[in-house]
Amino acid sequence: MTTPKTAGFTLLEMIAALGVFSVVIIIFSSTFLSLLNAERKAQIASTIQNNLRFAVEVMMKEIRTGTGYIVPLSPDNTSIAFFNADNESIVYRASEPVPDPRCPTGEGRRIERSEDGGTSFLPLTSEQICIERLEFLSGGIQPRIQIVVNAAAMIQNVVSALTVQTLISQRKVAVP
Repeated sequence: MTTPKTAGFTLLEMIAALGVFSVVIIIFSSTFLSLLNAERKAQIASTIQNNLRFAVEVMMKEIRTGTGYIVPLSPDNTSIAFFNADNESIVYRASEPVPDPRCPTGEGRRIERSEDGGTSFLPLTSEQICIERLEFLSGGIQPRIQIVVNAAAMIQNVVSALTVQTLISQRKVAVP
């Protein structure tokens, strides 16, 4: 007399199925984590871009209608002083570095603006981004200012950086 076979899995089949399932889960989870990391980096880049766009646009509008530009020579060209259209003494500069764990270099700087000739400054950029380089370059018969800004941000060990460069010509035509 023979015993009837019961339907089921052998231990070897179960181990093989768990192995295949584990490999599929690892592939999907690593892909998901990569997409999540890319999303974080895109959010950081968007934050940097929006913040720098605002700061550079504010500086451009005021510098374009200003007069009497004073830009120190390199390597101290991290500030610009001038008189705006309302004849106020305006200064834009990079702040002194302060320890900031949110910055990739460990030190954070902001772009600052002063309306009283450089006595008191207010930040123009957010604390979320770190200004790594701010340079003002001037020259030409028709006064023009070039602004170069390198900024970065780090959120949950994901670093994103952006460089913005623009050239501003004075609206008042210089007559030789």
